[in-house]
Amino acid sequence: MKHKGVARAVIACFLTLCLIFMVAGCDAGNSGCSTASKNTASSSEKIKNTYRPGETIKTSVRSEADKKKHQVSYKIEKITTKSDLTKKIIEKYNLSAGENTLASSPGKGMMYAVADYSVRYPSSFPAEEYGIRKPQLSFSITDEAGKNSITYHGVEYKGIGETYETGSQPAGYDFYPGDTYRGQIVYIVPDGCDQYLLKEGHHYIKP
Repeated sequence: MKHKGVARAVIACFLTLCLIFMVAGCDAGNSGCSTASKNTASSSEKIKNTYRPGETIKTSVRSEADKKKHQVSYKIEKITTKSDLTKKIIEKYNLSAGENTLASSPGKGMMYAVADYSVRYPSSFPAEEYGIRKPQLSFSITDEAGKNSITYHGVEYKGIGETYETGSQPAGYDFYPGDTYRGQIVYIVPDGCDQYLLKEGHHYIKP
């Protein structure tokens, strides 16, 4: 999570990039979204299967104990897009976020989306004496083909593929193998946009 000033600057940068693409290459009467992130797939990557919220997904997480990857299971519990609900979620998060707060508004024509997820660490997962310090997963946003730009209603946007972890991350000695982490991510898409995928590792989830 970035410091307050950096977080706001990043969001502002994303929105500026969106406006540039709207003016330069798209019909002014349409609205839409595209995303890009270091975790997004290359243009040649093909998606063989997508998951839906509620479906269990197996992925690999690196252990701090043996420096190797081990299997865990997770699922997206729900995705919230209603502005009154996402506003309350962000306000609650900001109360205890210190300098890592998120902007109260995503910007004109944009919306916040919030995805709640759970990660189950098996009891056999190697861990240090203090437990597992970073049980959260890393997500990004791609288009429905796994590419790093999304076209929606004829308008293309780039640079809004980053997600922000807002779950209650445990401190040392708070989380151990056998526990389940309840995570939450916040991201920005144009208002009404649902033509995208959440990406974690090589897995894609359709909202």
